[in-house]
Amino acid sequence: MQIRVTVVFASPADFFSRSVVMTTPCTIDDAIRCSGIVESFPELQPADQMVGVWGQRCSLNHELQDNDRVEVYRPLQVTPTEARRLRAQKKK
Repeated sequence: MQIRVTVVFASPADFFSRSVVMTTPCTIDDAIRCSGIVESFPELQPADQMVGVWGQRCSLNHELQDNDRVEVYRPLQVTPTEARRLRAQKKK
């Protein structure tokens, strides 16, 4: 059986979205490799990235279903605690 999944990634300067047709069973890791995202963003290595499906964080071996949206997350630039501290300093 074949399924269609979409792999997405957003950086401050660019956006990547590609639909791929895969044969089941397939995992997030399979979809990422099939999508070509690593060729477009060489700095991304699937083993080092946080990923999810429809906003829910998952592991790379999570099995995908038809019409899933695989999201590759980038690391936070500033932690929430640091962001609150910076906002508080601005108010002073």
